[in-house]
Amino acid sequence: MNLMKKRILAAFCAAMMMLSMAACGGKDSGSTGSGAGSSADAATSEPAAPSAMSKDDYLAAVEGLNTAAEEFTVASAELIANGLTNAEDLDALSASVEKIRETRQPFTDFSAISNPAEGYEEAHTALAKSCGDFSDLINEYCDVLLKTMKGEDAGDSADLQARMETVINDLGEAVGAVQAIQ
Repeated sequence: MNLMKKRILAAFCAAMMMLSMAACGGKDSGSTGSGAGSSADAATSEPAAPSAMSKDDYLAAVEGLNTAAEEFTVASAELIANGLTNAEDLDALSASVEKIRETRQPFTDFSAISNPAEGYEEAHTALAKSCGDFSDLINEYCDVLLKTMKGEDAGDSADLQARMETVINDLGEAVGAVQAIQ
């Protein structure tokens, strides 16, 4: 069981470092955006689609992903530190894992954005998908860590690591595509 814990922690550490690198996009320079005007059609009874986010609001949401990645990295480092200093305290380790799980929320929220700024729709589709995939993998990874700590069969961690690497690469490329639009 200790070997499996070490493998999972090593894989998690590698994923954490990859996420840190993927999230290190350059800061966006300030730009002014104009909010999209809306034209209400009184003849229809369907609710109006939400107007597009302003460019500034959308880019702020993208920048928020970097903050979320930093929070993920800090929470992951705390888990590793707890594992190294007190590997037998399953309650503390479980609390650290749940703290990591909480870091997925900004990725989930971003994936739900349905009204990106005008001109960002195509890049947003890829970024939103990557954010949703990453959020799901954080959740799955936390489940694997908890099962491993309890001595339960956690499945194929190599497969999970490979999927994590793919999603992190996709996330980095999608952020880069959004930043390239400016």
